[in-house]
Amino acid sequence: MPRHAHWYDPVSDATLTVETATGEGLTLKDVGEFRAAADGRWHGQGQQDREWLEFSGDSLVLGSIMAAHRPVTFHPAKPPSGEQMPDGAWFSEELGVRASVRDGVLRVGRTLELPASPAPDGMWEAGPFTLRLVEGELLVSGGGLRGLRFS
Repeated sequence: MPRHAHWYDPVSDATLTVETATGEGLTLKDVGEFRAAADGRWHGQGQQDREWLEFSGDSLVLGSIMAAHRPVTFHPAKPPSGEQMPDGAWFSEELGVRASVRDGVLRVGRTLELPASPAPDGMWEAGPFTLRLVEGELLVSGGGLRGLRFS
């Protein structure tokens, strides 16, 4: 059984939240259901049937039976704060694109518009993206991005 409900991967900024857990199975928010197995791992069910979880010490490892997918190690994280993401506006020099948050909605460029909600470890999530504010800058991870900086 997991000792923590909220988990964070410092490499990708990805977060996981255990929504329900029993001796037989657990559910990860936005990921799916996992069942305890004889090998000590938790194996994905349904569309996640190639995924597995392993609790090792104070970390959670999410892996796949597919050789091309390396396991990802998550560490315990603080629960979501419940606070709406603060309004702000930023610019990515790398992409030449503006990003803004107003009334809890992330807007990037001319077309991307997603509601932002609190996520573990002082971050927010918007669709597939994790958002972090660091010293006034917005860092966006997910969907192939890792800490894309908007200043």
